[in-house]
Amino acid sequence: MKRLGLKLVAVLMLIVFPTVIFAEEFNKVKYAGGMPGFEKEADGTLVIDNDKVTFKAEGFGGKGNWSFSVPVKSITFVSTGEKVQRRWKAAIVTTILFSPLGLLLLASKKKQGTVGIEFKNESDKSAGFPVFIVKKDVEPGIKALLEVKTGKTFKDDDKDDSGQKDSK
Repeated sequence: MKRLGLKLVAVLMLIVFPTVIFAEEFNKVKYAGGMPGFEKEADGTLVIDNDKVTFKAEGFGGKGNWSFSVPVKSITFVSTGEKVQRRWKAAIVTTILFSPLGLLLLASKKKQGTVGIEFKNESDKSAGFPVFIVKKDVEPGIKALLEVKTGKTFKDDDKDDSGQKDSK
């Protein structure tokens, strides 16, 4: 009787949580470019499963939804980085509406993470390098997930083994 209960729980978990086992979805991802045929920026969702990495754009330019996929087995390199922007628009608006102290907002920065995925085609040539802008805390998780799915370890070129930047 106890085994039947455990089997029932296991089957229910497989039915209720299949996306946890087979795919990981990241919302609010911005495609920045790098994929042939998809040159415009777009907001959407990045889905990573066992077979492919899919970006699904949401209603781009009034043309409806579109997507592209990269097979996991063809991924050769994953790069992560940081995109930093000054908050100059907020500083100008605050300065005009409230006080010159709004110029202090120019010192603040908005930080986002970037993830680039290089993949090759059948003839072993680079087929594309799509770059995605994600939340800063999500970027290491995407890289680690792709390392697990591909079975490869991707090391950033500008860091040595201790994690410190090279002094070139």
